[in-house]
Amino acid sequence: MFNDKLPLTPDTTASAKLHDVADRIDAAGQKAADSASTLIEKTRDGAASALDTLADKVETARTESGSALHRAADRIESMHTRGVAACRDTGAKVREQACVKRDQAVGYIRSEPGKSVLMAAAAGAALVGLIGAMSSSRRRDAV
Repeated sequence: MFNDKLPLTPDTTASAKLHDVADRIDAAGQKAADSASTLIEKTRDGAASALDTLADKVETARTESGSALHRAADRIESMHTRGVAACRDTGAKVREQACVKRDQAVGYIRSEPGKSVLMAAAAGAALVGLIGAMSSSRRRDAV
């Protein structure tokens, strides 16, 4: 990715760090998209399993009860189909939004590297301060 023969100057070091930050944001965005996909898949599978069980029970009752249950089973099947489609559509939208946000962050870092470094440093300092405050608060509560 970089020319190893170039001496490391502050400019190349900062550039390497910015590329590293951009790569990490890219990886985090991909991980978020993958997590959303996994969550949606599990939700869809759980809903499908529950609706399949319900449909089986309705089928048993339908043979005993007649046309009213037949209509109910048709509605449940329709709801199942719409639910699975909604989960699939939502997953695609979440995945797409995560990728767009990831691309925007990477583009911003590349177009505004100085501001990006300052914002990352400020966010890191705020996070360290928050963690420090929380840990000292816990120590006081434990005493």
